[in-house]
Amino acid sequence: MSPHSRLFARLRRWITPPSFDDEEQSRVAGLLYLTSLALLAVAILTAVGSAMVGHLATAQALAVGALGPLAALWLTRRGRLRAAGFTGFAIFLGVLDYILYIGDGIHDEAIIAYPALIVLASLLLDRRLFAVYAALVVLSLQGIILGELTGLIVTPLSQFASPSSLIYVSIPLLVTIVGARFLADRIARNIATARSAQSALQESNRELRHEIVERARAEREVERQTEGLLAVNALAVRCATAPVQVDLWELIAEELKTITGALAVTITGAAVSANRKASRSAGYAGSSGT
Repeated sequence: MSPHSRLFARLRRWITPPSFDDEEQSRVAGLLYLTSLALLAVAILTAVGSAMVGHLATAQALAVGALGPLAALWLTRRGRLRAAGFTGFAIFLGVLDYILYIGDGIHDEAIIAYPALIVLASLLLDRRLFAVYAALVVLSLQGIILGELTGLIVTPLSQFASPSSLIYVSIPLLVTIVGARFLADRIARNIATARSAQSALQESNRELRHEIVERARAEREVERQTEGLLAVNALAVRCATAPVQVDLWELIAEELKTITGALAVTITGAAVSANRKASRSAGYAGSSGT
């Protein structure tokens, strides 16, 4: 394999979401992996754009923020999904807070990224971690506003900050948090319902296959019994139509060999079927007792 092929194979492995035995874990890992890759691309592209227009401090902050998605990717590969999601979002939140601190504060354009982080976090974090993260988002923005009001943060737009900004910023954030959590719960319930229906369908398919096998076995037993009856009927016909000079006892002995073989096959098949049914009933009884 050439060096370029190995490089592309390694890159393909890194951008492919990991899979686990648990289907729900694989789903969350795939969504978290793709989200981390998207955030990494956004951080890199925005850092390059900021550097090109001369905003070097913002570019440096976004370069540091790229560590969040990278950490999330690394932890996701190792199956630590809770730590991956919270770590990636927490680092990105800190970078956004720093951008607001060195930028225009609460009036900076970067503030539009906070609702996006809340929506993504609602899809990837469980209820407890999401509650912690949502509280961090609200407190960080409240801290930025208080910093502008107290003079700790001075920007060209700090003169427009007022105590009412605490309410005006908090209300949209709280609405976003509640709505995002509600939608995430609805999505989780729908996925659980779909999986339950899929499991029920698979169970029905297994029962149907079992019933088909049982019916085929019963048909084979009926065919064996029919062959035995046909042999008996043929013996009766030959006995009734046999000429006088034919030794009747020889004819009966010859036919009895055929009948005995057919009956042996029929009895053996019935015994095997009864044994299987008894074993299956014993297995069900053991499962119920357990």
